[in-house]
Amino acid sequence: MSYNTEQLTVGISYSYINYIHEYLTVLNNSLYSSTEYLDAETFAIAEGLKDIFLSLPDTITQNLEIKEACATRIIGFRTILEKKYRTLHAYQRELHHLITSSNMSNTLSPSPTQSIDDMKNELASIDFDLLASDCATFVFEKPEINSRQERAALLLPYIPIKITKENYLQYLEKSIQQIAIENAPQNAVALVSILEQLFDGHLCPDYGTHFKDLATTLYELTLNTDSPDFYENTELLGETIDSLLKIVHGLYKMIGALANLLLFDDVDFETITNLHMSFSDLYYSVKNIITSDEDRELFLSTLPGIVLGIKDNLQISYEKICHSNHLSPSFTLIQTYLSINVDDIFSFNIQKHTHYDPEVTLVFDDFRARLKDRLVKLSNSERKLRMQYFISAIPFVMSDKTFYTYIKQAFGGFSTPSQSLIAAMYVSQLLEENL
Repeated sequence: MSYNTEQLTVGISYSYINYIHEYLTVLNNSLYSSTEYLDAETFAIAEGLKDIFLSLPDTITQNLEIKEACATRIIGFRTILEKKYRTLHAYQRELHHLITSSNMSNTLSPSPTQSIDDMKNELASIDFDLLASDCATFVFEKPEINSRQERAALLLPYIPIKITKENYLQYLEKSIQQIAIENAPQNAVALVSILEQLFDGHLCPDYGTHFKDLATTLYELTLNTDSPDFYENTELLGETIDSLLKIVHGLYKMIGALANLLLFDDVDFETITNLHMSFSDLYYSVKNIITSDEDRELFLSTLPGIVLGIKDNLQISYEKICHSNHLSPSFTLIQTYLSINVDDIFSFNIQKHTHYDPEVTLVFDDFRARLKDRLVKLSNSERKLRMQYFISAIPFVMSDKTFYTYIKQAFGGFSTPSQSLIAAMYVSQLLEENL
């Protein structure tokens, strides 16, 4: 077997087991059977992918036209799923804002057994020098940029923001300059659309268009923040959004793996199932889950563990080839399709500042001008919460000393002792949970 043939064999095998694994994950999602009632278009895509799976032996033939038709269809699915994911993310963003805002509002007034003086005394007992030092150490003990970004993003939404709007906008400019995009206005416009949504979920272009009942529920919750069951309802909505995000994520990953099975003219279903002794049985087991209620629960409870074990074994060979210095173009393409992830919509490629064309720079300048206008129009409490969250969602570009000072300033001068106290509690708890 030539090395290129080995790469192709391993790549297709790993794609197939990923396809099966992602489908089982989707089928095991508690909300999968309710998708029809939550969003008809997402349900139609799930049904379309089910039909493709059921006809897989005929779809993956040596008939190029059949493969191309299927590939075209799933590319269309990807585009729709990206919109669904963005919209669900926008709802999640606004739910987080609503809960945080409610938590902070409920701490504005002291409880009957605790006076403002008591809160000030409790705050005075906290060593904020140590807290700031612990936060800086937590973020900067990891040398990798991605690790620092993730750790800073955990803390920043809860650290009271006490910088001027001008300084805030200057930081945003520095941060956004680290995001790598192609030097073209349309790419800048696409990035700005994501940034605006991260600041305010309502700015998502399709907000309220997909999963409409969730948007309605979220709006109703904003009108009843004092109701006894507010937190129970927000928790339920949060779990629903999270489950739906996982379904969309799984369907999207299925498409990437399926694309690899359609890539090659001389690869048919029999060729694929002959690559591993369990591949044929796995296909017909999943098919049985989809088409029959008999033994469905048994298969859904036991099959994922079996598939995961096979996937882990195949992953060893796959990663070994990935680290090779001589990858064939075919294997590189397989890697690309396996790596597609709908989460990447909200991930940024970081690089040193690139000088963009004036047309691109103008798009970013206009974004900052609009953001400044929004900040001025928001109430003080909402402005601070949105600023705090947004600064956590963009590239983290503070030095360790700057970050330490930022936290010190955040907890200095307690204009609202209760908010400062609960923020300190949030940050301390996050540190304890993640150390």
